[in-house]
Amino acid sequence: MIWLPHKVHYCPDCGCREGEPHFPECREEMCPVCKEQIRWACEQDGNHEHMPERRPYIIYPPICARCGVILSGDDMFYVEKEEWERVVEDPSVYLCWTCFEFIRELQDTASGRGDR
Repeated sequence: MIWLPHKVHYCPDCGCREGEPHFPECREEMCPVCKEQIRWACEQDGNHEHMPERRPYIIYPPICARCGVILSGDDMFYVEKEEWERVVEDPSVYLCWTCFEFIRELQDTASGRGDR
């Protein structure tokens, strides 16, 4: 998904407009209590009577925590969990590949690994 500022976006699953609640059975809706996807991973086992008012769909684009570039689907990459944890201190951040490689180089130099 390409994020454009000041443009209304639509949920990729149910098609609701940004600012509206998801349609029932949407796979993208997040539980406001446990912060997991309601349909797949919610800790409430489908019992959503606990939910306060349903929250509207809002897109928050992934942004590289180091350089601030807005990441698109083409910018996402995969590294093994152990490698990510070795290089990045905060597992919740997003990084672009250029910044990840730069940080990895700094980490390797500091630890004496040098060129790999």
